[in-house]
Amino acid sequence: MLGRTVAVSLIAFSVACSSSNSDPSPAASGGGGATGGVGGHAAGGSAGSGVNVGGTSSGGNQSVAGNAGSTSYGGGAGGSAGLGGGSAGLGGAGGSAQAGAGGSGGSTANPNAKQSLIWIWLDYKNSVDKVIQNAKSFTHVSPALYKMNYDYKSGVVQDVNDGGNYDGLTGKDMATKLHAAGLKIVPLMYAGAGNFGTDQGIQNILNDSGTAKNFMDAQIQEALDKGYDGWNLDWEVQGTNYDQYGQKLISFLTSFKAALHAHNMELSLDLGGWYVKQCAGNGLVDLKAIGPAVDQAIIEDYAGSFDGPTDKCPATLPDSQDCGSFGSQLEAMCNTTNSSVMIGLISPGSNSFAPSALDAISSYGFHSVAVWPDDAVFLKSDGIPNGGTWYSVLAKWLNK
Repeated sequence: MLGRTVAVSLIAFSVACSSSNSDPSPAASGGGGATGGVGGHAAGGSAGSGVNVGGTSSGGNQSVAGNAGSTSYGGGAGGSAGLGGGSAGLGGAGGSAQAGAGGSGGSTANPNAKQSLIWIWLDYKNSVDKVIQNAKSFTHVSPALYKMNYDYKSGVVQDVNDGGNYDGLTGKDMATKLHAAGLKIVPLMYAGAGNFGTDQGIQNILNDSGTAKNFMDAQIQEALDKGYDGWNLDWEVQGTNYDQYGQKLISFLTSFKAALHAHNMELSLDLGGWYVKQCAGNGLVDLKAIGPAVDQAIIEDYAGSFDGPTDKCPATLPDSQDCGSFGSQLEAMCNTTNSSVMIGLISPGSNSFAPSALDAISSYGFHSVAVWPDDAVFLKSDGIPNGGTWYSVLAKWLNK
């Protein structure tokens, strides 16, 4: 998902189904399209997508405290931020919360609750502050804090910044600040050859149950220690194909999701068209199987113009699709469960049609959106119709 615009944009995914770009990862080789930025998602293709995780808080701001020092989300009495937007407090009923009674501890989430995720990969402190100042525009924040671009075997994966320092903030600092604003934090994890790295660590996890368990145990404990609400995997592969790894991926994600849910955490996976089976033939991710395996499948729909079919999901879908436009990627996501779909937009590339894009997302029956800020100016709003900003457009969409 690297969309490096300045020097290292970590999330500028290009999702031309025939291309090989990525957003939460640096640029990869591929056809012309979205330009890569500093650490950005785009890797040469024409579009991409982001990842949204979890839902809005249904009972007030999140609070940090709970039984035996556990984290409890859902400040208002009885309310708590749950998976996908329902009430499912971390910390459980009876946990003391800073802003009210503890959460309900595991109620069924509302699959139709709207979600708005924002990635952060640059100027972390100021970006976090801007998100908090505009908290009504978002439900989830995904700062790029971790990377697995190496031969992973065990332990917590590496920090993006050495020492885990992000402009004076640690991941735990960010979690505390964002929870106080009623927002969830689901850190992004870069991995894969499409993220200027290697697929080796991903392959190790998919090939070996011991390595997979090491990974899941370590990342869950890291999330508990830091106060995270789950993980956003930006695993942008190149050469790790469906025939050898597709079913292994679904098996791993299903297990990881279940393990995270046991702690009221969420799992999202970022998708680029070049590694989606329906767009690229032998792409790693089969959209028809991915829905139940994750909470959010985030297609990095980073097209630079509002085109293609943008009305609603068709009655039937071909096994192979052209995923080179904004509308065609919306249509491709009709292959999976609509409650698991998140559509990733890119700023400023999507600015000129941002309101129309959000309307189209709703018309397809999708409830979640993500935005990759692919510019040194965080969520630059130049060109948004009628003098709007990303903050105003997203807040309005969430409240519809």
